[in-house]
Amino acid sequence: LWLIVWFVWTRGLAKGPPAERAYTKMSRLATFAGMGRKPHHTPVEYASVLGKAMPSVAAAATAVGWAFAATRYSARQLTDADVADGNEAWKSVRRGLLGRMLRRLLPLGGT
Repeated sequence: LWLIVWFVWTRGLAKGPPAERAYTKMSRLATFAGMGRKPHHTPVEYASVLGKAMPSVAAAATAVGWAFAATRYSARQLTDADVADGNEAWKSVRRGLLGRMLRRLLPLGGT
């Protein structure tokens, strides 16, 4: 089961630039957390939606969205510092999304 989950999670991520991998992982995990991307959302709009739902990771989600948009839709190349910042932003968003996903799957607390 773990191997299947790992395969599905990493499918298509090996060849993309770091910003694209982070954005794809953010989108996939957000879908599991009940906040899938709508077809009309731009990367930055989607990051804003996630930030409004989880204010503690709003800045990090926006950073991931902007980095993806910059690498996908412009000729800009990310520096090593940009990649490091993007990895830290992704880790922050990941923590928030994992917590939200767990709360969604394992409802705890009162009514």
